[in-house]
Amino acid sequence: MDGPGRRAIRGDPPSVFICYRRNDLDIAVRMKERLARLVGEGNVFFDFHSINFGLDFRNVIHEVFSGISIVVLLIGSAFHAERLHRTDDIVGLELREAVTRGTFIMPALVDGAPMPKADAWPPELAEIAYINAAPLHRGREFDRDTERFVRDMALSYASRVGRTRGLNIIRFPDGSTGAV
Repeated sequence: MDGPGRRAIRGDPPSVFICYRRNDLDIAVRMKERLARLVGEGNVFFDFHSINFGLDFRNVIHEVFSGISIVVLLIGSAFHAERLHRTDDIVGLELREAVTRGTFIMPALVDGAPMPKADAWPPELAEIAYINAAPLHRGREFDRDTERFVRDMALSYASRVGRTRGLNIIRFPDGSTGAV
């Protein structure tokens, strides 16, 4: 097994994009750190660390999504699905790109936030309202919630891409899990 900070998933790990509102930056950073330990730092796209200053983020998002396997969508209390209707909404841009490309979306409801109803989303994104979202809490439950999130994300993604045989869930020394 690989040590901390090393790639823990052998073969071709999925590339993960973390999609969130700024109000959830703290938990997005924690999720990024956890996912980077599992799939490798270079396989986690996180806007603060992944888009250079001076670049048009719309172009970068379009290019990046050609290699993204999974979108982790963090929905917190300030998610405000109605903002997704605006053409200048960054989260809406990211999600439209994901849906257009058929990218696997794994939502998490932060600190008990509700999943917005389908009619609150733009029509092209309404299908997201029907995805079974995982709970994710900032407090003591973070490690437990993240462990289940990662396990279910790995299993759901593998099932979707038809790779259920030979998939093993492994537990790391820090208690986190991953798929091999």
